[in-house]
Amino acid sequence: MAQHSALRRTPLNEAISAAGGRLVPFAGWEMAVQFGGLVAEHQAVRRACGVFDISHMGVLRLRGEAAKDALQGLVPSDLFRIGPGEACYTVLLNEQGGIRDDLIVYDRGWCAGPGCAPDSHELLLVINAACAEADTAWLRSQLEPAGIAISDAKGDGVLLALQGPEAAARLEALTGTPLAGLPRFGHRELELSGIGPAFAARTGYTGEDGFELLLGRQAGIALWQRLLAEGVTPCGLAPATACGWRRACTSTAPTWMPPPRRWRWGWAGWCIWRCPSPSSAGRCWSARVPRG
Repeated sequence: MAQHSALRRTPLNEAISAAGGRLVPFAGWEMAVQFGGLVAEHQAVRRACGVFDISHMGVLRLRGEAAKDALQGLVPSDLFRIGPGEACYTVLLNEQGGIRDDLIVYDRGWCAGPGCAPDSHELLLVINAACAEADTAWLRSQLEPAGIAISDAKGDGVLLALQGPEAAARLEALTGTPLAGLPRFGHRELELSGIGPAFAARTGYTGEDGFELLLGRQAGIALWQRLLAEGVTPCGLAPATACGWRRACTSTAPTWMPPPRRWRWGWAGWCIWRCPSPSSAGRCWSARVPRG
């Protein structure tokens, strides 16, 4: 009982329980492993649309005049191949050049508004729940001495994954904005009717089209309830893993390679951990190759 009470809970915990979510311990959090059943949720994501609570994931904001230059020393991918409104999936390296974790880096462009220093660049990082505290400490130790400010971009907010072939239509209905021009790994700010602002990225773990949405606490709860009321299937972490595995076994795309040894469970499945190099984790494609 003491162990259970120590688990962290997302803002959607009560709503998930009310929707029939089967809650289990996961990476220090109480998360829904499934709702109506693994097969039904898997098929909903493949054929229509499902929504996942992934609010246990870490979301960090990096700001500084040379934020991208500083982070470049900690990832093997070429961060300068993406610009504002774009993102890339990569890995976070340790002191030996081995892998600490995998993550997505979102380029937000030049920072504007309160709290932004002149000529400050902003990046968002989404990191795995199991590694969030250690990753944050590592990034602070490496980047803050270089003048990069690191903060929690999620706070007590909500992170949702809206996934499936109907995801774009569902989100367009909430925004009144066409999303066909937003490419895979593209991102932008959206205003959701009757809900509020959201950071929306065309990313996800399932292998289907979809979006990950970062909102404030109340807006996130309202969006979850509205999606369920409109017939979107609530999904747990088990179908997310099943969808990812199925895509890994049927696709030649590097993002969906089956996990090798030295991986551990991340937000919904396997998370790279302590691999001695990107190549040993099957991630050679993440390393930039110098030209000339």
